[in-house]
This record gives sequence, structure tokens and C-alpha cells, in this order.
Amino acid sequence: MSKQSASRHLLPGGIFLLISLLAAAIFPLVIKDPNWIKAWLITSLVLFISLLLLYAAWHLGGRDRTLAWFLALAFLLRILAGLITEAGLPIWGFEETVQKSGYLFYDAYKRDNDAWALAKSDQTLLSAFKNEFVGDQYGGLLSLSALVYRNLSNDLHRPYLVMLLTALAGSLAVAFVWAGTNKRWNRRVAVVAAGLVAFFPDAIFFGASQMREPYLILFIASAFWGVIYWKEDRRKSIMAILLSLIGLFLISFRVAVPALAVLVGWFFLEQLPQHSDRKSNAFAWMAIILAAIVMCLLSWNWLISSSSYEIFDTIKNSGRVEYVFDTIPEQFKVPFVIAYGLTQPVLPAAIADNTSMPVWQTIAILRGVGWYAIAPLLFYAFIAAWKAKDPVERRILVWVSICVIIWLLVSSARAGGDQWDNPRYRTIFLVYIALLCGWAWDFALRNKDAWLGRFFLIEVIFLGFFLEWYISRYYQVFGRLPFERMLLWVAGLTLVVLLGGLVWDRIKKKRALIE
Repeated sequence: MSKQSASRHLLPGGIFLLISLLAAAIFPLVIKDPNWIKAWLITSLVLFISLLLLYAAWHLGGRDRTLAWFLALAFLLRILAGLITEAGLPIWGFEETVQKSGYLFYDAYKRDNDAWALAKSDQTLLSAFKNEFVGDQYGGLLSLSALVYRNLSNDLHRPYLVMLLTALAGSLAVAFVWAGTNKRWNRRVAVVAAGLVAFFPDAIFFGASQMREPYLILFIASAFWGVIYWKEDRRKSIMAILLSLIGLFLISFRVAVPALAVLVGWFFLEQLPQHSDRKSNAFAWMAIILAAIVMCLLSWNWLISSSSYEIFDTIKNSGRVEYVFDTIPEQFKVPFVIAYGLTQPVLPAAIADNTSMPVWQTIAILRGVGWYAIAPLLFYAFIAAWKAKDPVERRILVWVSICVIIWLLVSSARAGGDQWDNPRYRTIFLVYIALLCGWAWDFALRNKDAWLGRFFLIEVIFLGFFLEWYISRYYQVFGRLPFERMLLWVAGLTLVVLLGGLVWDRIKKKRALIE
């Protein structure tokens, strides 16, 4: 690095140091740490290193001003959510050990406390990979957390230190997604895709806790970046892919296989010539179909291993689901639970719920808004992908769409429609979901396609009927339609929108031909 280049980074470095020292003073005050000086110093160190890494990621993404805001706000929102929940859940949460300890998730509570116990023991940190810990059967995040506690905070268990690393991981992914989508498509795709990774509510809540999902998202994003930049800088691409591969297998080897399979297929399709002959084109589509079948088969064993219990648990905890489940034929029961899982978290239920504590109702509403805001866009992407004009782009988008569909279905079945686990599994593929949504938004605007708006209208119909149904259920203020009749109304109005759209498009096409 030249002297001129180094001096250019001195001012940002000084600003980051000042911000770190000032912000770090807040943490021990909020958490009521008895050793304020030590907490302030180690928190300053972690924040300073985090800001330097985010600054480097900003350079990697092209130093765009919007990207700078995305990175800063993504990190800040995750930290704020983490601090508020750690300090507030013991006061506002339910009377249970996990929430009284300041954790959003049981997995985070168990893994983090196992890490603290390992850090305080005389065992080597590699024992995290040898023993079967309930909180982390893979060992990667457990050993990382124990490393932080043993070397930085051996006097007191400070969970927010690991939360800061998780927030950093989720935020760094934004830069890789921005750089990759901007390179492969354009800035508008990058804004939407990177914005989703930065601000998708589930990504924020998982990034504000001691969960593994933000790390998985980061490694998938960096591997995606490596595939996109393969032709431009092969050395950096190989490094990014290898580091991502190691990270994925350390955090969760079961996720690593399908996540990397998507990118292997992408890489293969990216190398095909843009204008291939009929034989090569047929071979490419056969390869996509075969790869999708293999992915389904690989996912099947993982699905069967635990879905039965999860489905039973979902049915048991929901009277309405149990009622419907008991009335439908046997062959439709698993598909019903899978479809139910795709609606989770159910936004109308979250809005109307009068039984939950305010903090959990707020979280449920935010998570529901996030999913329902992108669901029509994602559905539109699955259809619009077939309309892409560039043959290579079309194959890639169709391949990613097929993989995302499989993952969503498998996640829903494995989680049994659970309102927490189903979105958690789904969020692991957030990078692929985000890039599909970004491309779809750009495609709809460029082609002035009305179908995206129609899909949103269908969702508004669905939400409106279900919101009225839940409000009447909880508050008895409206006459409530029978559940089956409500479904018929939703299906009928959906059909009207779809058929009306087809008829209107045909009329417009005929008018254009006449003119």
C-alpha cells in the first residue's frame, strides 16, 4: 500500500476509532456490567475491527454512497435490536429461562451458554467439534463464541460480544450481494437485493442474536461473489469460494451442500456460450432438470429425519390447524402443512393477536411484514425468469428459481409449518431470494409488466380476508365467515384478478396491433 493510499484511510480510521470508543461506552451501561472499564475496552476493540471490515467491504462493493448507508444501517439496526432484546426481554418477556436471560431464541441461549462453559473449562476449543453439544451439533459457531469469551471476556459472560460478531457477519453479506448483483445485472438490481439482505426483518433479528444464520448468509454471499467475478479476477474468486466453503462446512455442513450446489450449477451455466446451438441448449436444460432431481433426493432424507415430529407439534399447538388437519384426506395432510408453513409468519394473526406480550407482537408483525412484502415479488420472479431474453441469464434464473422453490418447500416441511423454524430455514437462502427479487423488480419496471401489481393485489385480498377473520375471532366485532367459505371467496377473487388480467392484456395487444 502506497503512502498516499495509506494516508487516505487514516481519516476514516480515526473516525471509526472515535465512534467505537463513544458507542462502546453505552454497552456496559445498558447491560449494567459491573466491570465498566474492561467492558468498554473490549467492546471498543470489537467495534473498531468491525467498522474497519465494513469499510473494506464498502470498497469491495465499489464505494457507492447507497451501499455505505446500507452497511451502516444494517450494522446499527442489528446492534440496536440485540441490545434492546438483551436488556429488555428479562423485563418485557415471558417468565421463562431463555427470555429472562435476554435471548430471542432457545438455540442461541443453549449454544451461547455452552460456549461460556467451554471457555471457562480447561478443555481445548477443538472439543466443540468432538462432542455432541445440544446447542451446536456442528461446532463452528460454538468454538468461535468460546474463543471470544476465553480471550476477551474470561471474567464475565458478555453475550453481546458474540452478538456483535453475528451482526457484523449479516452486515458484511450486504456488500458481497451488492457487488455481485451490480456486476451481473445493474445498480437497480443491486439496490433491491442488497437492501433485502440488509433490512429483511428476519435477517435483522437473527443477526441481533447468537444464531448461525447470519454466518451462513455471509458465506453464501461471498461464494456468490466469487462465482460472479470468476472471469475478472480468478485468484480472488478462488480465495472467496474456498473461504466460504470452509466457513459453511464449519457452521453447518448440511446447509453447505445445497447452498453450494446452487452456485455450482450457476457456475456451469455461466460458462456456456451466450448463443449456443440446439444440442448445447438441450444439454443445458437436461443438466438443470437432472441437478434439480438430485437436489430433491439429497433434501429428502434431511426432510424425513425430523419433519414428522415438527408437523405433529404444529398441529398440536394450533386448534384451527388441528381441525383442518383432521378433516382433510390423508394424502393432502403433508401438503397442507407445507402450504401452511409458507404463510408463516402469518401477518393477519400477528396484527389481531391480543394474547401475546407487546414486544413479541411487534416482532411478529415486523417479521410478517417482511415476508409478505417480498412473497409476491418472489412468486413473480419464478414466472418472469422464463421470459429473460438472454439465454444464459434465463437458464441461471430458472435454475436458481427451482432451487429456491425446493428449499422453501423442504424448509416448510422440515419445520412442520412452525412460525419460527420455518422462516429460519428459509432465511438461510436469503441471498438467492434477494437476487431473484431484485431481478424481478428490475424486469417488471423495464417491461412495464402489470402482473407484479396483480400478484400484490391477490396478496392484499388474502390478507384482507384473513385479517377480518382473525379480528372477528379475537375481538368478536365482526360477523365471521366460516373458514371454508372464506377460502372460497379468496380463491374466487384471485381467479377474477388472474382472468381479468389475461383478458385485459389480450385487449391491449389487439389495440396495439390495430394502431
